[in-house]
Amino acid sequence: YIDLNNEVKIKLPKSIKRAYSFKEGIARVENDNYKTGYIDKNGENITDFSYSVGFDFENSLARVSSKEGSTIIYKTGEELFPKTRDFTINASLSNGNYEVSLGYKKWALMNHLASLVTKKTYSHMYYESEGLIRVQDENNNYGFIDINGNEIIPTVLDYADDFSEGLTVVKNQEGKYGYMDRYGVLVIPFMYDNARGFSNNMAIVELDGHSFYIDITNKPLKTNETKESKTLLKAPTKVPPYVQDYDITKDFIAYRTEVRVGPDWDYRVVETRDINACLEHEDKVLELETELANSMEELVKVKTLK
Repeated sequence: YIDLNNEVKIKLPKSIKRAYSFKEGIARVENDNYKTGYIDKNGENITDFSYSVGFDFENSLARVSSKEGSTIIYKTGEELFPKTRDFTINASLSNGNYEVSLGYKKWALMNHLASLVTKKTYSHMYYESEGLIRVQDENNNYGFIDINGNEIIPTVLDYADDFSEGLTVVKNQEGKYGYMDRYGVLVIPFMYDNARGFSNNMAIVELDGHSFYIDITNKPLKTNETKESKTLLKAPTKVPPYVQDYDITKDFIAYRTEVRVGPDWDYRVVETRDINACLEHEDKVLELETELANSMEELVKVKTLK
């Protein structure tokens, strides 16, 4: 590590093969055995290299895991609770709670002392957006909980996107899109054939084959159709049940799914050209996931279609 004057401040031993930026005065480092540890600004170890996976510190805490299980450590290196395989910590939230996987399609929130704060589990749980978390129930219906685990919008929606500028895109069973606020109020009715989230108080919508911008009052904006609006990508009308998250591009949809690799839960990215192909090859995807889980291979990406 060097300072702004290009002077070396911390010289790491040769056994350190990778080092990351300092966060809250602590840096994550990896040794030549691909094990993770943490050092302070004096270059002193605050943990040993016993973790197979580690994340940066947030709010003085960091989530780590090893073959013994997952736990959370404090800046002193102290583990806040014994390592456990009862759950896998997936993401940290802005209030210090965590998203955890309790098993296949069993997601919940817990605090830093490993106590669950949600009253039930969900089949899917997405990342925090504007203080709310998108979830799905066992029937793949969408809803939202807050970061304290309280259900804000029940899981009754056919589709919902993450919140953006206080609104979320939602879809009803008839396939029409509208916008809902964080209190579950439908502020823009289900009337569009397709819709995107708001950005700079504007959103692209599609109606009767025409794409255009609207403002937050649902008023069409007087602007010519842009290249972006003409190529508005249709959100999936159906998302496979194993999908955790997805990102649409012009040519394919990439989604992440949770599979068990040995004793741990991990993510694998599967690519396919479009959502229909994804659905048509659902059996093949599940077969690949089983193959990954059984083989224990540390693969990062597999192709479902050539």
